[in-house]
Amino acid sequence: MPDRRRHPAEFVPGKYVKFPRGLAESAIGHIYLASGIDPQTGEGQNTILRFREDGSLVTTFNVVDAGLSPTDTEVGPNGDLFSGSEFPFNSPHAMATVREYDGRTGTLKRVFDVGVDADGRRVRQKPHGITFAPTEAFTRPD
Repeated sequence: MPDRRRHPAEFVPGKYVKFPRGLAESAIGHIYLASGIDPQTGEGQNTILRFREDGSLVTTFNVVDAGLSPTDTEVGPNGDLFSGSEFPFNSPHAMATVREYDGRTGTLKRVFDVGVDADGRRVRQKPHGITFAPTEAFTRPD
């Protein structure tokens, strides 16, 4: 993997993504770029693309998920991709979830409920920020 601190490369999402909403890097240097739909123009698509270290698009990775409107993206310790989702985006009727995709294929594996707010109401919007501790996997409490 190239040392990006010494050899920075320009990454231009506009070529592939009209409304970028998340960026993550895997341990082997793959770059995941989440693409949403711009609520003002309707441009874009609700998907996540994977790029190789050299910037070329990996066409065998394919996220097709009718419930995805990505708000953030992170690669988990298990190599799978996790994305916050607010679907439909910016709607008062949106449902907020965290979605897990197979890191090799993009196939949806699991959907997690993001829970309730301090007043006990179900969280419906803006599930931003996914983080993993270096040695812990994302788990759902029983």
